[in-house]
Amino acid sequence: SALKLNNSRKALSVLQEGYTLYPNDADFAGLLALTYAQLQDFNKAKTFVSQSLKLDPEHATGLLTAANIAFFEHDFTRALKFYTQIINKNPSNTKALQGFIGVKAFNFFSIFYYGCAWKDKDDGILRL
Repeated sequence: SALKLNNSRKALSVLQEGYTLYPNDADFAGLLALTYAQLQDFNKAKTFVSQSLKLDPEHATGLLTAANIAFFEHDFTRALKFYTQIINKNPSNTKALQGFIGVKAFNFFSIFYYGCAWKDKDDGILRL
């Protein structure tokens, strides 16, 4: 598929067409969210994350994209929430495990170098 070839623009065109035909399909919404996130259009990505999770609250692609966007935006508490939700449902989801470990490692190095855990986007200092 175009997504596997990292051709996000081509994938976007195909996914938009599919989503137009099947607007109640969580997979199309989740893949659109992922593709917009790859293109760093986070506002559109969030719109489709919301849509995919509205259609299926445990949609793996929607949750993973939400987690990755939260991490990118330094909302680490929210990122951990999404990664944990995915791992609880599917402990072998390697992408969620990598993200979870990445957040924890970031926290560890923040403590090591700065003497405190990360400064979260909304919650001040977070101590894990």
